[in-house]
Amino acid sequence: MDNTQQLFIIGNPRSGTSLLRIMMNSHSSMVMPPECGFIQWWFKKYGNWSSKSNLSGFISDLQTSKKIETWQLDFDALYFFLEQCVSKSYEELMFNVVAFYGFSKQQKMNPAVLGDKNNYYIEHLELLIRIAPKSKFLIILRDPRDVYCSYKGIQELNSKSTYAPILSQDLQSFTRDWYYNQSEILKFLSKLDKKQFKVINYEDLVLKSKTVLVSVCDFLKVSFEEKMLHYYKTNDEPIALLEWKKKTLQPLDPNSIGRYRKLLSPTEVMKIEEDTFGIYRQLKQVII
Repeated sequence: MDNTQQLFIIGNPRSGTSLLRIMMNSHSSMVMPPECGFIQWWFKKYGNWSSKSNLSGFISDLQTSKKIETWQLDFDALYFFLEQCVSKSYEELMFNVVAFYGFSKQQKMNPAVLGDKNNYYIEHLELLIRIAPKSKFLIILRDPRDVYCSYKGIQELNSKSTYAPILSQDLQSFTRDWYYNQSEILKFLSKLDKKQFKVINYEDLVLKSKTVLVSVCDFLKVSFEEKMLHYYKTNDEPIALLEWKKKTLQPLDPNSIGRYRKLLSPTEVMKIEEDTFGIYRQLKQVII
């Protein structure tokens, strides 16, 4: 793992983090599995991991991680894989699990980038950098007016899935939570070396896809691959999560931008702009 980069994709819910994850995972040298927050969950118990730690106990615990079942892993094979890797630290252990996903599901050998995507990691950014001090962060930022439209769309699904995201439809709660999330991200980025993070616009990713993906690949020091633009052909998003991620099965849709003009009232738009645009502009200034 000495030459492998660790990457975290961070962003507010409904901002394109899943889309970006799938694009990254479509690259032959990147492994970015579906969301499962085991990297954060097991730190308290296994944070002092060494090559002599109890691998069987860890595997048993890992199987209880929420959403890990959607990966459909062969845990006996994972045990053998981790046994051969001989992880010397918690960081190595966690990203070796990620590496196994790429190896077992996509036959990816010696990937250049191993990553993780979870929206709720916004609450645990300091822990992530503690676990993986040299990791990189890819932040995706979307117009909060369209994010709120997407929140409302989740409500209209009326999903019965136990995995369905729980997102407040109350406008004041939305702007408060969105502002808080961006504040946490901005505060965290101010502590990082500028070489450790990159902020991109969802809108740019949709409208100038190749340009943005080339810049992301440059950031990660890997070559751009055209297959990243055809992510929907190799989409590995679990079926259990596709109900609210169906658009990741399709090519990019410019109509996903500016939907608020048709779906939100002038009062709603004004409220969102008043409560969020200050920090929205600050984050946009970080985009390189």
